[in-house]
Amino acid sequence: MKRALFLGALVLLATACGGVETGGGGNAGKALDYLAADSATVILVSTDVDGEQWDGIDEHVYRPFAENGDDAPATLEGYFVQTAEEIGLDWDDDVKPLLGNDIAIGIEGEPFDLLGGEGESGATAALETREGDLEDVLEKAGLRPAGEASGATLYRRGGGGSMSIAVDGDVLVVSEDEDTLRRALARPGGGGGLDVKAVEEAFADLPEEALVRAYGTAERLADQEQLRRFASLPLMEALESWALTARFARDELDVDAVARLDESKVDEEDLPLVTGEESPEIVLRDREISGGNRNQSQTTVFLLRALRLGYPDSRFIEAVDAVEKELGIDFEEEILRQFDGPSASYVSPDGRTFAARSEVRDPEALRALLPRLAPHLPQLAEGLQGLQSQGMALLFLFAPDAPAAAPMQGVTVDPPETEDGLYRISGLTGDGPSELHLGLIGDVFVVASSEEAAREIAEAPTREAEGAKGAGVLRADLGRLGRDDSTMVPFPFDAEELVASLQASTKELRARVRVELD
Repeated sequence: MKRALFLGALVLLATACGGVETGGGGNAGKALDYLAADSATVILVSTDVDGEQWDGIDEHVYRPFAENGDDAPATLEGYFVQTAEEIGLDWDDDVKPLLGNDIAIGIEGEPFDLLGGEGESGATAALETREGDLEDVLEKAGLRPAGEASGATLYRRGGGGSMSIAVDGDVLVVSEDEDTLRRALARPGGGGGLDVKAVEEAFADLPEEALVRAYGTAERLADQEQLRRFASLPLMEALESWALTARFARDELDVDAVARLDESKVDEEDLPLVTGEESPEIVLRDREISGGNRNQSQTTVFLLRALRLGYPDSRFIEAVDAVEKELGIDFEEEILRQFDGPSASYVSPDGRTFAARSEVRDPEALRALLPRLAPHLPQLAEGLQGLQSQGMALLFLFAPDAPAAAPMQGVTVDPPETEDGLYRISGLTGDGPSELHLGLIGDVFVVASSEEAAREIAEAPTREAEGAKGAGVLRADLGRLGRDDSTMVPFPFDAEELVASLQASTKELRARVRVELD
């Protein structure tokens, strides 16, 4: 938590010091020289408070917050003026002239450590100032010179404390501790800093004008304990790097992310989604979150293989093995591969209302298998619950979006009472639905939290999700959910609609998130 707060403080250092307009791609300038060439993660933050990105924060984030606060300045610039005054600075004369370039933040070591994971990491931020007297500003803010390192002046607060701030000419450098700071200051002269070309290549096919940009390599991620267990997955072996941008564009907040792959190490069948730009249609809902998958079996097979590698001794894998042995079937081929057509689902924010439908490859074969499979459903669902602490509980037997039940006692599976009836699983406790209804309605497989929802979604009309690209789609009416559902986590913007999509190829996985702002 301490390091996560430190990272946030580095970003606030930039936002507390407005800027002048920069080029479309931003410009960190000499600041990159102070970041390690092998940084696990690099983050660039725009400081152009007079530009479109900070106008977006002012309009859609700060002002709605200020309207609900007590004695908060009415505008974001007013907040900057107030903040500067609190530390003895004048916003227009002292602070604002300093900026214009992006602040560059580099994370060394284990990137998950900054978010509370295991391992060791360090963070450094650097900013090449445009104008103004940087040293004078620091002294006005209560910092005093406290020695030198690699020709730079070290600063500490007048009351003492560690030295983690330095000025090297017109560059301000801030680190988590003195050792990290001294390493950063030694890089410009020793050639160990970040390569500008590496930064340009990382963002080459992502939007240029962005509030925040970040990228990293796969090498450090593969060493993380959370991911090491999946290292032999072809997708993980092929992962080379990732990058993302977040930006305001007109009345939208856009987040674009890409994970780049070595296509010589991965085949289409190794991906979590089928390839191509084509997207599935969704069942449009106002009070639930809608989802769609162009080929659901591609996702469930990928997740099953990941579970077999990462958690081979889990209760779920034991349950799958038992089903295969007792029924003499291949779980992947005879069950999961059945769902190779488009699927559509919706789920309420609290997880208690859920429905999904899937087109299946051979409805009659599945219809014949269900009576033999049904007695095993409680063990499979309970096994998934055992994985919830590892974040794997979303893989339900027939639908990746289905919520898993909490620890179960007295769970029963009732067979259909009529020829067109559904199986009923009852006795589920804890978060999520208290029961599930599943089966075939015509040639469509359905699973839902009630029989009414199962029958409704079987024939519900579908439509395209505007702006979606790729086989995986999610859509939410944030305006309606925020007003009507007390369980919905508040979105930090006045938002109307969210559409997210994921597109896969053997070269990359590309995610797009579009939030329509009020």
